[in-house]
Amino acid sequence: METKDKYYQRILEGFSDWDFIKPSNEIVSAMKGSIDETFLSVTARVTAPVLVSYIIWVLQDANARGIDTLLFVARDGFVMYKIAKILCEAWGIDITCKYFYASRFSLRLPMYGVDKGYALDKLCDPDAGNTTLQAVLVAAGLSPEQAACISKEICINLSDKLSKDQLKSLKVVLSGNQRFNELALNSANMALEAARRYFAQEVPSHPKNFAIVDSGWAGSIQGSFGKLYQHFTRHSSAKINGYYFGMIKSPPRDTGIYKCFYFSHNTGFSRFRNFCIDLFECLCAAGHGKVLGYDNENESQWMMPVLDNNIASYCDIWDAQTQIMLCEKYAKGFAEHNPWPNKNDSIKMVQKLLRAFMQNPSKNEAKVYGAIPFSRGVLEGDIGTLARTLTPQELRHYTFSNRIKTKFSQSSVDEAQPIFWIPGAIALSKVSFVKKFDVKMLLATYWLKVRMTSRG
Repeated sequence: METKDKYYQRILEGFSDWDFIKPSNEIVSAMKGSIDETFLSVTARVTAPVLVSYIIWVLQDANARGIDTLLFVARDGFVMYKIAKILCEAWGIDITCKYFYASRFSLRLPMYGVDKGYALDKLCDPDAGNTTLQAVLVAAGLSPEQAACISKEICINLSDKLSKDQLKSLKVVLSGNQRFNELALNSANMALEAARRYFAQEVPSHPKNFAIVDSGWAGSIQGSFGKLYQHFTRHSSAKINGYYFGMIKSPPRDTGIYKCFYFSHNTGFSRFRNFCIDLFECLCAAGHGKVLGYDNENESQWMMPVLDNNIASYCDIWDAQTQIMLCEKYAKGFAEHNPWPNKNDSIKMVQKLLRAFMQNPSKNEAKVYGAIPFSRGVLEGDIGTLARTLTPQELRHYTFSNRIKTKFSQSSVDEAQPIFWIPGAIALSKVSFVKKFDVKMLLATYWLKVRMTSRG
């Protein structure tokens, strides 16, 4: 039987326009025996070729449109930034690549001082992981003592899980609460001044000259970035350019142009069907914590990011630095073996690689990558793993029938521990009639993704 590594090799060899396989083989040959075999195979055969394909697409489009600066947004953008710098230097591309420290948290915190309605929408968004009053108030910049006062005043326990309807009601309550508004505005104004100085330091003055680059998904980073940029520059009609691996929602068009490589909210659904967002984010892991805000180091004029290094980082367990190093090596090898391409039609190759890895992982792949610690929340609380061994009863929680029940039930919370990578959990678990069960998982995945793409 053909091994997964051989299968990946065959996919890379099948692409004739560029030489993807030679730099891959060089890395495997040089590093074999020094790091985990499965990790090495996936990084050299899947992660690096996929990311290089994406960055080539970004560079080609930016070059054609006269964009001279690319801001790669933390943290998913770190390895992309490294790859882009290597390719630009090797091929003589006149585009400045910069790493822009930002997070949903760091860009949303100042928003209460710019657009209160937008800020409240994001604070009470269950998709952002803010499903308790405590999470909402921390995201608004309140201290534990201040949060306790608000909790007592509005008669909601800090730790109670809130349903979507309860979060909508909470938004109305907080909007009308004088104490909350004063505290949130004070916190936002302090963050706003620091963000203004960081933007002035890092972001070009004219929006047509730059674009941001990120993994994508919902457009929230560009939405907040765009509103802050409009506020700082006094250009209310400024449109930001953004490049994304994929988008699952219709982005907020009032803040700019969104260009997608692999799928968007209305194209490439067949590719999205076999894609795992959470796993992809781990393939783009950076070696630092979440960006909390900005500060001037040693009272100098230069603004630096404030990083969260207090929580247990997945980088302590998941070797993000080695993954980045291997991707850099691959990019250098790719540039040596290939001229600057005049077209980019590698999307089918990318699809084959990602489908084989994400949707049909081997048990070893599921074991290595399923162990990566992960959290979807803005504040990165409740960290779990991408996939773990589960009983059939636990896995059935994610079947189509249960999705229907959850959709129409009055239950306020989903009690099951989240499975971020369902195919990985299937590969690890002892499930009878796996193919039949996998069909149920596929239906559940369709159900989830149809719902996600239908949201405005």
